[in-house]
Amino acid sequence: MNESLLSEHAGILTKKSAFWELEKDWREKAVGLLDKIVIVLQLHFGCALPRGQEPLNSMRQLIKVRNELVHYKLKGAMTKDQNPIPKFVQDLVERRIALSYDEKNPHGYVWPQLLACSEGIRWAHNTACRTAHAMTDLVPKDFAEQTDMRTLCDANFVEITDQEVKKHWKSMSDAERDARRPESPRQDGRDRLRAIKARHPRAYQRWSEEEHTQLRRLVGEGRSEKTIAAMMQRQPSAIRSRIFKLGLLDAPQGD
Repeated sequence: MNESLLSEHAGILTKKSAFWELEKDWREKAVGLLDKIVIVLQLHFGCALPRGQEPLNSMRQLIKVRNELVHYKLKGAMTKDQNPIPKFVQDLVERRIALSYDEKNPHGYVWPQLLACSEGIRWAHNTACRTAHAMTDLVPKDFAEQTDMRTLCDANFVEITDQEVKKHWKSMSDAERDARRPESPRQDGRDRLRAIKARHPRAYQRWSEEEHTQLRRLVGEGRSEKTIAAMMQRQPSAIRSRIFKLGLLDAPQGD
């Protein structure tokens, strides 16, 4: 969005905008991201996303999360008393976007861990997508066409649906699902590693040239990642990563 609205090309198309009369340092450093989203559209085109409404409300919350995470420092023990959950995170917990705090967990939690979940990631991604589309909808059609703003927005800001998350979750193996469940920050990872290797004996072992040859053959035969993983005794995620590394992405992937 910045490239479309603040680039040299955008400057030519909006040369009469009062935005360009502002000091360069102020434009680039002094204005916060949320204010910039509002101010740029207002000065360029005389319109703006309404404050106090969606998607700007969620974007404000997302920027707050980002800023707090960047500057986060653990204070004392990993308990809610010494590291209280901020109000904006508690709001996400109540909306079932962030994980709930488990008072009975003997290891304790710190609030950034509550955001480490698929729904938290989906909310952050979709908030950015909705904001980008709302901004694009406000700009004049000719500007959007000349800067490819609409094309770039449609290509890069695609929301993740609830159905897609459920489909992805169902496609994962039990070991993969277990590996993505929230853990205690002090939990020994050896139990999880044993569980993974029980299902995938070759997991985390170095790949041999013979295995590379076998993988190329199986992909060439059109085997699915799940089938290849079972045959090669490795995790589907490892198969997917190795297929990408070997440049086999264009090979058929059906059974």
